[in-house]
Amino acid sequence: MQRTLSALYDHRTDAMSAVDDLIAAGISRDHISVISGSEPGESGDKGTTYGTEREEPGFWESLASIFSTEEERRVHDEGISRGGATIVATVDDSQLDRAIDILESHNAADLEERERSWNAGAGDGPYRPGAPSIGMGAETGSVPTAGVAPGRAAPQSMGRTFEEQQRAASGEEAIPIAQEELHVGKRDVRSGRVRVHTRVVEEPVSEDVRLREESVAIERTPVDRSKGGIAREPFQERTIEAEERHEEPVVSKEARVTEELRLRKETGERVERVQDTVRHTEVDVEDDRSETEKGRS
Repeated sequence: MQRTLSALYDHRTDAMSAVDDLIAAGISRDHISVISGSEPGESGDKGTTYGTEREEPGFWESLASIFSTEEERRVHDEGISRGGATIVATVDDSQLDRAIDILESHNAADLEERERSWNAGAGDGPYRPGAPSIGMGAETGSVPTAGVAPGRAAPQSMGRTFEEQQRAASGEEAIPIAQEELHVGKRDVRSGRVRVHTRVVEEPVSEDVRLREESVAIERTPVDRSKGGIAREPFQERTIEAEERHEEPVVSKEARVTEELRLRKETGERVERVQDTVRHTEVDVEDDRSETEKGRS
């Protein structure tokens, strides 16, 4: 199946660059049309397409089928009248995503923003990446002529998947039913710290020790006797001496370990209940059809 895409550009050079990339991506030249106005300094040839002059009156009428609303056609018409250009391309489903990326990458205009801006008389609205800017036509089974797909276009948001775009084109809408699951994990959290710091403290101590002292005393004793009772000659030089001694305290220190302090970790486990809420989608179906109508479906 094939899709018809349309995109508005402020400058014809951006549009032509997008066309070159579309052709390089494998999209046939015959399936691409560029409708552009006149740039400043050029004569007005409104209705010029890629490689073909389209000035016949019915050309714009045939393009009207591409746009889903009259407002969308007027936005393209206004943009072209201001010197812009519109690309209309027909692509296969396999080329759809690539073609959309190419059209967006060359500064495609945000149609909704332009419509609001021009209706308010504020001039050109800014391009916002990610905003809806590409019009997407319905699926067709044959290659359209002159690059224009028959049928009315249905502009889609670029955020939709291809399956969602298919369902929207066929009038089908799906409501997702979701349910949350609770997953409880673990992580290591620091809860505190124990630090042991040692320091040296001096304190005065005292101890009594008994010391012995020796001293020399000189004593004179009066005597009266003859020298015959003295063994030695009294009249000669003599020297006697005695040494005094005493004890003094000697201090020495010996370090002795009196206690040991150790740090060790004790590992235990505890059970903690985690409570939270999870969401899920509940579906309420209101069917007010009659039993006959229900049987037909």
